[in-house]
Amino acid sequence: MTTDYVLDETATLLKARGHVHLVPVLLKIVFSSAACTVCWTDAERFQATCEFFVVMKDQRLRDSLTKDAHFREAGFQPLLA
Repeated sequence: MTTDYVLDETATLLKARGHVHLVPVLLKIVFSSAACTVCWTDAERFQATCEFFVVMKDQRLRDSLTKDAHFREAGFQPLLA
């Protein structure tokens, strides 16, 4: 699971690093994947984002494909070392 905000940030990073050609590839893979769901941010969810990790909590997720220590601090399991 990912969010439209994560996709936006990833696309922005790819563009900033000179890999704009990878953006449509990324989006095609994500939107055609049976293994990945995009959780869209509406006005209500945006307001709720004042509380960190609201999407993960809403979806009852425990693991995250990250090495960011903030996820562990919030009680989630980062899967990358």
